[in-house]
Amino acid sequence: TEYLNYGADNVIAVRADASFEEGWFYEGAGIYRNVNLIVTNPVHIARNGTFVTTDKISDSKADLTARTTIQNETNTAQKIIVVEKILDAEQSIVAENQSNEIEIKPFSSHCIRTNFSVKNPQLWEVWDYGTPYLYTVKTYVYNVDSQKVTDEYSTQVGIRTVAFDAQKGFFLNGRPVKVRGVCLHQDHAGVGVALTPSIQEFRIAKMQEMGCNAIRTSHNPASPDFLKACDKMG
Repeated sequence: TEYLNYGADNVIAVRADASFEEGWFYEGAGIYRNVNLIVTNPVHIARNGTFVTTDKISDSKADLTARTTIQNETNTAQKIIVVEKILDAEQSIVAENQSNEIEIKPFSSHCIRTNFSVKNPQLWEVWDYGTPYLYTVKTYVYNVDSQKVTDEYSTQVGIRTVAFDAQKGFFLNGRPVKVRGVCLHQDHAGVGVALTPSIQEFRIAKMQEMGCNAIRTSHNPASPDFLKACDKMG
């Protein structure tokens, strides 16, 4: 835009307007979560663009599907290849796959579906029923013409199946699980709503001491740090 100093320094200012009246609960004010500037190649993976589901689990393997959205923000068609790898908690590759060559039209996006089989999977469980084991899906976008990686993205996933039955209740990995939870607001004593990752984990640990394995968030979208802590701690 006309406001940019091309080839020179630019200052980006982020401002929070906290002038709105308070609600009946303490909603906090100011910038109380991380603010990130995301810089990408014009051909890149969409923000939160990799979505992984567990299709089937047996004693010897788990079948997974990754759906990845690639965006082309150039004015020409781009040919790409997407490579995806699944790493275990020790960062060893346990599965990988590569797409065919794909052409994405200018200023458009394309969703790529990739299937995996993970042998002898470690399942994600809630803490009081097992171990919340996490894998990492690494996604790479290769530009066919330049033969270079234009983007890469990591997504943590747990291998598990979820089912609800009107008569029998909630099932995780084929086993009935009793949901024992609390309603938890995003604010915490002494820090308001500016919670660090360590405080998120502290709060969840306290809930687990009470016997909880579920949390209902209240009135605000849950922070990424809170969701990561829940995934990590079960």
